[in-house]
Amino acid sequence: MRLSSREPVPRSIIVSGPPAACGTGEPSCAEAPQRVRVRWLIATMGKRDHFLARNRPQLPSLEPFRSTNGMNESEVHDFFDSHPQLRLYKLFTWTYGMLASWLTKYRALEAQVRDRVPYQAILEDDVLFGDGFAPFVERLAAAHLGPSNEAKPEADRFNLVVLGRWGEGYVTSLPSARRVLAILDANGVRKNADIQWNDGSCGRIVQLQPHAMPWSLLVRTSQGVMRKTGAIKSRHPVPRLRYDPLGPARCHDYMPLATCAWAVERSLCADKRWNMTYCPMLCGHAVCRSKTWRDDPRARRRHRVEPAQIADAACTRDREAWATREKAF
Repeated sequence: MRLSSREPVPRSIIVSGPPAACGTGEPSCAEAPQRVRVRWLIATMGKRDHFLARNRPQLPSLEPFRSTNGMNESEVHDFFDSHPQLRLYKLFTWTYGMLASWLTKYRALEAQVRDRVPYQAILEDDVLFGDGFAPFVERLAAAHLGPSNEAKPEADRFNLVVLGRWGEGYVTSLPSARRVLAILDANGVRKNADIQWNDGSCGRIVQLQPHAMPWSLLVRTSQGVMRKTGAIKSRHPVPRLRYDPLGPARCHDYMPLATCAWAVERSLCADKRWNMTYCPMLCGHAVCRSKTWRDDPRARRRHRVEPAQIADAACTRDREAWATREKAF
């Protein structure tokens, strides 16, 4: 699924941050002025120490967190060897650097759980913090990841506060980090980290409005070292990554149904060519009510049916399977 910055994915919210209200029906940061102590990690390979030095005055407690080295393919393979529950299904950018970025964020969650850190932020090393950055994030964490969040029904709890448009930063509480790790273990690597973590499949998220964060991006998104690393040959099996090009790698395998429906309605499906001909999101055989299907007679000729003819017994079975899976989710 491709993401839109103008509205939240289902059951998530977009906020402007303190001191403005944090979303309809949610407590505002002004109503929850308390701050929580956050461990600040900055993912780095050590090549941008000058960025780190410039941020020290704003955040003296900033801790370097060694990124997984995408230049070293053996390091990536070894991590998968030590985590047999993980499996690579799909990336939008098939490089070891992009996969290493996914693993770095995963490892940061592992470190939080291992060290029993109540609140943690994992940040990229190519941002420059502005005035008030730390209290801004600490108040967001208190408002959305604090005890009031854990008092909600499990399905209503927030798991991530997303700092920035893509994957520049994430904040988690200890309970939410455990939940996200469990979800990632079950789903595997499905997309680039800055999309998979933001698309709703990791649970409810809190996103910031564009340009709301008090920081400046110093390097364009996904234009760093990760694009200079080796390519993953997506057309061939990679046993050590448990990657099979013929295996399942579709959004509907793991995406919440509400998110799939939301994406189809807005033409945000990541794989339009495939979804034009087959997707169990709506009926089990085709996105027959989507604009793509209605407006493309070639797709209808290929199946030799009209959209209305698709709703048969197989669709009913798939809808029942969806309902069962949704309850489990």
